[in-house]
Amino acid sequence: MADEEFIILLGDEPEQGSGSDVNSPEPEQGAATPNTEDDGFVVLLGSEDGEPGGKSLPSELVIASAGSLYQVLAEFAAAADGDISIDASAVEQVDSAGLQLLALFRQSQQKTGREVSYQGFPDDIDTVIRRAGFASLLAA
Repeated sequence: MADEEFIILLGDEPEQGSGSDVNSPEPEQGAATPNTEDDGFVVLLGSEDGEPGGKSLPSELVIASAGSLYQVLAEFAAAADGDISIDASAVEQVDSAGLQLLALFRQSQQKTGREVSYQGFPDDIDTVIRRAGFASLLAA
């Protein structure tokens, strides 16, 4: 059980003026302030760092690896100052869960003013993307 990762998906934040959240502690004086730009992706604490400077997708984009894919994408978002270009040439296997996560990541980054492009999907993976109806969602 100790090696398992848990992901908490965050919902919509309460609207301004709808009352205070009693579960939110007041920040301590001198404490770091959180990032106010919500891109919908959160870097999980205690994660291992990926390759420095490398923005490459893992070989498997399937439901069994959705947690680690989420972490990779969150790290890309946290490290990016502008648009994000991701190398997809190592992808060997995809399913709809992996494609949905890639599409959601692209959409969430567009809401913050960043463009995401996936470069170099192998031909067989590109065929799967088109047949599954994700070509327009993943195209730059």
